[in-house]
Amino acid sequence: MTFSKIINLQVDSLLHSQIREFFPIGDNSYILTDGARVYKTDSTGAVVKVINNQGHGKGEYLKICNLFSNGHNIYIWCGMSCQLYKYDMELNYIDKYDGLHHAIQKFVVTDNDTAYFLLAGGFDETIGILPLKKNSVSSYSGCYNNEDNALLINFNSGGITLFNNQIRYVKPSEMEVWTVGKDKTWLFDDDEYYVAPVAGQLNTRTDEEILNYILQNSTCSGLFADGNFLWLITETGIIQQDKEGTLTYDKRYLNLCKISKSGELISSCKYHYPVNAINYIIYQNRLHLLFIEGESYKIKQCML
Repeated sequence: MTFSKIINLQVDSLLHSQIREFFPIGDNSYILTDGARVYKTDSTGAVVKVINNQGHGKGEYLKICNLFSNGHNIYIWCGMSCQLYKYDMELNYIDKYDGLHHAIQKFVVTDNDTAYFLLAGGFDETIGILPLKKNSVSSYSGCYNNEDNALLINFNSGGITLFNNQIRYVKPSEMEVWTVGKDKTWLFDDDEYYVAPVAGQLNTRTDEEILNYILQNSTCSGLFADGNFLWLITETGIIQQDKEGTLTYDKRYLNLCKISKSGELISSCKYHYPVNAINYIIYQNRLHLLFIEGESYKIKQCML
């Protein structure tokens, strides 16, 4: 993997924070950390502004779990109060909405102010739909299987996006792109994509057994609309763990599938898994990866 640009994030407070998600928009990046803050950085990695409004007052949140931007607004999801907060692109607070009483994996918000949530594991439904208006009624779509629920413990698993004016999503266990409100799916194949069956109930398995399942199996780990193309990202191969708990990625791969508006596979590429990458996203024909290297965080871009 060759990088065309590397941005060193100049945020000292990130060093002791857990970064969960980031979004590149134009020359800026929006970075969600430790459930308490969202940083906006410029093209050099310098901080432009930060949201740090943890509390119980107006416009304050308890714990941020997810971040999304449609290019017009920034949305953050508070997993403790189950509320969605809306900001402008300068991180000025606009409004908040009561949301679904579910843990969520990822979400998108459309231009007509409807939020679509990819639900986290433990639920039968896959998608939660909520119009962002007072006293709105939620609805649900899709169905998870045992394999999906096991893989969803990895927060990178699954994907949801708005592509060609329709909400598309993938569940973790199959390379199958679903469309909300449609029965027809786009099914893709990769000989190296493997997910073992899960027998019985997940709640009877130990944390060690579930972690081992994640390390040994493939997963769909991202779905991104970028102009006229849809990108499906998968992880294949295995992650090895030694007796001390150290993970090695020599046999793990990151795979990118480029898909047309009609659902045809245009091309695919395979990379060795980028060690120390926390998260990744496709934007403006680039793969953006967030790395932790020693005591610094970097965003690296790879042209596609």
